[in-house]
Amino acid sequence: MPTERPTPGSLSLPGAQHETGFVLDQSGHVELRHSDALADTCSSCNQQLPPAAGTGRRRKFCSTKCRSTARRARRRAEFLIEADRSCHCCTRLADRTCGRDVEYAIVLEGTEFRVCARCRELTVTYLIDHAIPAENVQVTRVVSIQAEGSQTSPPIHIPSRGGRILVIDDDQALVEMLSIVLRGEGYSPTSAGDGMQGLRDAYAQRPDLVVLDLMLPSLNGFDLLQKLRRVSDVPVIVLTAKSDLDDKVFGLTLGADDYLVKPFKVKELIARIARTLQRHSSQSWAQEVYDDGLLRLDSMTQQVSVNGSPLPLTLLQFRLLEILVRNAGVVQPVRKILAKAWDDPTGQDADRVKFAVTRLRRKLDDTELGSDAIVSARGIGYLYQPPGTRTSIRRRPQHSTDSSYGHAARLLNADGAAGRAGAY
Repeated sequence: MPTERPTPGSLSLPGAQHETGFVLDQSGHVELRHSDALADTCSSCNQQLPPAAGTGRRRKFCSTKCRSTARRARRRAEFLIEADRSCHCCTRLADRTCGRDVEYAIVLEGTEFRVCARCRELTVTYLIDHAIPAENVQVTRVVSIQAEGSQTSPPIHIPSRGGRILVIDDDQALVEMLSIVLRGEGYSPTSAGDGMQGLRDAYAQRPDLVVLDLMLPSLNGFDLLQKLRRVSDVPVIVLTAKSDLDDKVFGLTLGADDYLVKPFKVKELIARIARTLQRHSSQSWAQEVYDDGLLRLDSMTQQVSVNGSPLPLTLLQFRLLEILVRNAGVVQPVRKILAKAWDDPTGQDADRVKFAVTRLRRKLDDTELGSDAIVSARGIGYLYQPPGTRTSIRRRPQHSTDSSYGHAARLLNADGAAGRAGAY
């Protein structure tokens, strides 16, 4: 039987004149040695090292073979540690590792975290609470775990003609009925029965559209919508029995794309889903350059021009204009603008948006686009009105001694022109 080679180590004993080393074999016998004696033995085979050359670093191995053996042993140990990490949840809390089997891989800004199902829920909830945008996070399910590591599936995306629909409703019979209808229309439906689970699924799965009930356990629909809008622009259709006008206005103000009251006609819901998906897909951020014939905005270079003339904007003004033009014709709530342009998920300081829009309008007023390209929706937010949706496009104004600007200035100028025409 081959003899077990002892493993060298070192420790410090109180009152010792020299650092004391130890050699531990597999049988548990410990032999103490001084550091000078330990430094003269090979780190791999524990044999006596050849005499030192007198210059350079002190040798650790007696031969090239021992050096290669130690390198292979080190790589094998690193591989086993990495394989163990890839198979067990890496979440740490109170200096303790979860250790459950890995089921999901979460990629955040290029860094991968392998977690179990329970820690996946906690992690996603944490990311939502801290307003981490959904487009910065990728959640994949681990499909197999092998001795040499684990493999992950691509993001959950079932090919379909219509898109992926997430139904968040606690009425199981209604969910089953909608799932059958949506599959028949070419969609790929999934469901969640409570508010918190629905919020996590909407964040992690990134569906193409969410059908949301308002009266949900664990988290009501209004709170869910408010939290979701801080991290995602996914279209949301509210489907609820709450028919009060104030509820409708509040839901649309929070960022719902549509509102349908129960009981409803299935054909009407399908038509609203198709229209919402069509409208949202036409506002895709895939193209870096927005050009409506008059305004040109380049997201890559952060440059804006009106009818070929450069429009100098600050970084904040560019972000504000980009949010509006990328969603042209659709009112953008103040909360959403604050979350995206100012990175303020609380959405409480509406005056910041108001003053920024005023300064942006002042710059647009000196162009052919005009300040009325940005329209105010009182109590809700702002929208960008493309040139094709307006009755006329104003010409570049001539500078005059009139100090007023905006809508009031144009009204005064129009009244003055009408008066001069009447005089003739």
